[in-house]
Amino acid sequence: MKYVEGGSEFLLSMLWTSNLSSSSDLEPHLNIKTFNFDVTHQLSLALSDSNLTFSSIIIQFLRESGVPCPHLFMEANNYFIADLVDLGLIDCPFFRPKILAWAVTGSTSVNANLDGEEISVCDIQPFVTQY
Repeated sequence: MKYVEGGSEFLLSMLWTSNLSSSSDLEPHLNIKTFNFDVTHQLSLALSDSNLTFSSIIIQFLRESGVPCPHLFMEANNYFIADLVDLGLIDCPFFRPKILAWAVTGSTSVNANLDGEEISVCDIQPFVTQY
């Protein structure tokens, strides 16, 4: 049997504070970088808002809920493993941050007690192959 230093009160506190209940729980752990300003420009044109940055687009996405492209989601839905993700929670405010954290770290929570723990998100430079 393994013991937690600080006892059960510390363990419960750590579990409670590491739970992602909204995007604001994940935002302090995000490190969003922009390398390709053309991607940001294209996204801001597509969204008809010239004031958007890559960072603000990611944060806005995480703060919203639901399916952003329902018709594309329905096409892709056949490839999801139903037991792995409860899609009934897709409209909850914690769904997008948890899925991002899970995809990047393998966990649906963050350790709020560790300073410097972060998830890096960056746009990519388009890869062009010339023949």
